[in-house]
Amino acid sequence: MAFYMNPAKRFSDSITLTAAPVKTPKNTREALFIHKAYPNGIFQIEKGNGRGAVLYDRCYTFTDISYVNKDDEDKANVLLSLMDFLKGMSTSFKITVSNQYQNMTQFVNDIFTDINKSDYPEVSNGISMWIKEKMEDSDLHDLNRVLTLTITVRTRTYDEARSYFLAMDTELERMFGAMSSIIVPMKAEQRLNMIRNFFYQEEKKEYDFSHDALYDVIPVSVDQYRDFLMFNNDTYVSVLFARDYDTALDEGKLIHTISDTAYQSFVTIDYAPVEHAVTRSMLRSAYGNNERAISQEADSKKSNNQSVTGISYNKKKKKAELEGYMDQLDDDSEECIQAGLLVVVTANSEDELAARIESIQRTGKNVGVYLETYNYVQLKAFNTALPTGVRQVKKMRSFYTSSLVALQPFFAPEVTEPGGIFYGINNTTKNLVFANRKTLTSPHGIIIGHTGSGKSYLIKETEITQTLLSTDDDIQIIDPQNETQNVCAMYGGLFLDFTPKSDIHINPMEVPLSLFKAGTKKDRELFIADVTKWATSFTESVMKKIVYTQEHSNFIEQAVQKVYEKVFAGRSLVQPTIKDVRKELMSLEEANDNKHDKAIIHEMVNCLYSYTEGVYDMFAYPSDVDISSYRLVAFGLKNVDENYWQPVMISIMFFLSIRMNYNQELQKATRLVVDETQVVTKNASSAQILLDAVITYRKFGGIVTLAMQNLTRALENPDLRDMFQNCGYKMFFHQAGEDAERLSKIQDLTTAEYEALKSDRPGRSVMVWGKKVIILDSLMSKDNPLYEVFSTNFHEKAEKARQEKMKEASMKEAAYGN
Repeated sequence: MAFYMNPAKRFSDSITLTAAPVKTPKNTREALFIHKAYPNGIFQIEKGNGRGAVLYDRCYTFTDISYVNKDDEDKANVLLSLMDFLKGMSTSFKITVSNQYQNMTQFVNDIFTDINKSDYPEVSNGISMWIKEKMEDSDLHDLNRVLTLTITVRTRTYDEARSYFLAMDTELERMFGAMSSIIVPMKAEQRLNMIRNFFYQEEKKEYDFSHDALYDVIPVSVDQYRDFLMFNNDTYVSVLFARDYDTALDEGKLIHTISDTAYQSFVTIDYAPVEHAVTRSMLRSAYGNNERAISQEADSKKSNNQSVTGISYNKKKKKAELEGYMDQLDDDSEECIQAGLLVVVTANSEDELAARIESIQRTGKNVGVYLETYNYVQLKAFNTALPTGVRQVKKMRSFYTSSLVALQPFFAPEVTEPGGIFYGINNTTKNLVFANRKTLTSPHGIIIGHTGSGKSYLIKETEITQTLLSTDDDIQIIDPQNETQNVCAMYGGLFLDFTPKSDIHINPMEVPLSLFKAGTKKDRELFIADVTKWATSFTESVMKKIVYTQEHSNFIEQAVQKVYEKVFAGRSLVQPTIKDVRKELMSLEEANDNKHDKAIIHEMVNCLYSYTEGVYDMFAYPSDVDISSYRLVAFGLKNVDENYWQPVMISIMFFLSIRMNYNQELQKATRLVVDETQVVTKNASSAQILLDAVITYRKFGGIVTLAMQNLTRALENPDLRDMFQNCGYKMFFHQAGEDAERLSKIQDLTTAEYEALKSDRPGRSVMVWGKKVIILDSLMSKDNPLYEVFSTNFHEKAEKARQEKMKEASMKEAAYGN
């Protein structure tokens, strides 16, 4: 009966304080209100008396999401999912945004692995300079932002608590997945290190749980004052709480703004859900009280002979609000939660602490939160602010879940992966971006940007340079503009300049020796089928202004078949070439009496002339280059007429793929970079060569990067479109108008991300990494020794040459004058 007779008390009782271990701590261990840490990460908060239930907690880390750059509709969906999470919680919990100490120099050293530094000292120096430059530009601090969720349960035994948390793991994964966030439970070492990091700015690798592991994280000393604490005799800490809030709050800025500090800090939202029936009873009680007040107001007016024309505005407004709240509650669209916002500020001196408190109060006021320090209960407030189940203070107020989402913790995602390549700065968060493509489910990538947008520069400073420096992977590049010639020379690579009638030949039709000597009939048939696909695609690409049909394809297939019948019938291996295919076509033409067929064959014989007897004979002879001993190999096509790029590019791709497929020694992680990829998307057969190459490289642990100016042709091919959509790595440079519109066919971007694409600022791009989207700044200073090697800016190079010439002339003139 008390529940219905005193709803206000039941409502207030929703906020339960945890039992303190002692009334007055006598040592620093007692100052940390945690009874026991279990190795799996569960903490027992209360000691208990062996008879009743005690409080246990579990802490989870969850990833940030791209909230601030989302469109309004997508933001609303995130908030609805967050509401569902809040409504689904029945026990007390906390969300904490922690700025943990992290030595940025050590962090970079740990995450960036230049294992081949001794082989490429200039590269290592240049990349290190670039990283330091971006760190200075972004004014990075020695901090790491961590998002955590702490949930609690009261049970009689540890096993009951463990069962509850195991059941919650799956549910939390589902609820956070709906917000595109990944949530994982923290191990005890991680949780203990969060606390140790706060007190000592360091972490331990291992803890001994055979004794009280919390002794390894507690401070040396704790001194309590009215509105602050001092730990270890040198760290000043003050805990503030939100006394009041503005009516309208910006959910995109509030928590991020308060938590965006240059020093160690915590921002914790402490939640105490209120039972549905208790909320309904409380609202009905308030509604009844308001109705009585209205009735009393009317009686008072009558007794004073006043006209009773209506109730006062405030009571009328309150009546409407209460009716609205009750309707929402009855529709099950809302729940009530008591919540308190706590902010932990740290400093190295009392004066610095006072200044930081004033600063955080101003910051809070700017976003509609009025912060005050806790007085005389700082230690209890500090324990409450920690990401544990402890609650020792309760400056909280009631929210409906639709209002409470204003305290949402999301801002923008980060990409910082061990062993990753450095790409630049996340322009939204101003943090470093280290990304390891081998961690992606689909590691292949596309880079899209018009000439001069920066895509070639990015390829050189990331996919080539840092792959050599930080991995053991080989790199093969198809380079139509010869833009990697200087890089190859600098890194000791092999640059093959496909000048017409040069001494460089590669043979896409070459038969692997192992296949010739020991291949089964089926193996040979599969090999011939692969070569036939290339020969078909090659012939189609060289037949300019002639419609290629199935009839053409049939004759190519016959010619290739006859070539290989002769090869495999021989006692010794004589490598066939495209010349032999042309000869077989000529024989078919001569033997054919059908004028239509003879005309079709004759077209192909004529079109293949330039590639067998003419200037583009680089595929008409056995291979005479050895690329196996080079980590970096580039195929330059600048001296090949652009109209002939397509057959040359698909031939190189096929040559590399077939070698990898049939040569065990070459079956290792290799990265293929294809520039001007749009050239090989002109027709279905050449696009298929590209798709086959991607599959082959992936089969042996390789990664393919495709750079192109636009998606126009590629999107016409469903298979290519699907491949591009599934690429885990996408990089978009300046795009506008129709080009930007085409991007939507392979990648959903928000308005803010499209706006970033409109910028032609050097180094600016939009990076897609799995499900994350980063607005990237990859600009490198011109003072960096690698800048000139990477740059293809003709105007910059011409201006530099002009200045050097003027300087030389000036020096000569001065010498002559002397």
